Amino acid sequence: MYEKYIVEGLSDREIAYLIGCGKATVVRARQKHGIYREDVKMCDDYTLDNISEDLRTFIDGLLLGDACITEKGNLLITQNKRYDWLEYVKHRFQQFGLNVYFHCYKYKRRTSEVIADLYVLSTSRYELFRQLRERWYPDGIKRIPNDLVINDEGLAQWYLGDGSLTKQKNGYKLELSTHGFTLDENKFLQQKLKLLYGFDFRISKKHQYRYLRLFKSKQVHAFCSIVEPFIPPSYRNKVRCLHDYQWLKSWDVI
Repeated sequence: MYEKYIVEGLSDREIAYLIGCGKATVVRARQKHGIYREDVKMCDDYTLDNISEDLRTFIDGLLLGDACITEKGNLLITQNKRYDWLEYVKHRFQQFGLNVYFHCYKYKRRTSEVIADLYVLSTSRYELFRQLRERWYPDGIKRIPNDLVINDEGLAQWYLGDGSLTKQKNGYKLELSTHGFTLDENKFLQQKLKLLYGFDFRISKKHQYRYLRLFKSKQVHAFCSIVEPFIPPSYRNKVRCLHDYQWLKSWDVI
């Protein structure tokens, strides 16, 4: 209990899911053993002033996708299909010296009675993430910071979290889901990707959801070539165009 609550920084609800009981049971057990919210410490070894550019761009890439930062100062990512991407993220955070934890919960799907796995990666509470929350959630809602920096690895993390590749009759369509961001933020990302990589993403909307979409074959190929070194084995379908030799031959890449 102490390790889960104080060291790992898990909430009562997260601990309850992990051990298979109700939240109230965890609260009673915690209080019985004299473990209180004020005992949770914030690690101040890492701040925005002393981290490397590589770590900052890696985190920014995660936050463009599925990652979030809790009010408590943890970075959190959940996946319900595959976990090897989270294993990669865990490995990279450990290389940077951050404490990170990986859990698997059981949950019941909303659309059926099937019990499935939910994979959760969380860090310890850091002053760094408290600062990043102020930068990314100025009003409590995720907003893209003006000083956003994107590099190849960060682009790959964004694509792994919120990207897809679809084969169409005349080639491939690559999408980055951006419906959590405003139209102005979509334009900002569109311009950023054009400036950094020369990509001509279009802003599209389907129902209430926004996407950045890339259609030009050579640019789709270039994008996938950039992110391929960071793609885990079970996500290789996201760069499968690189091995579609009939498609490549059709526009004289090979």
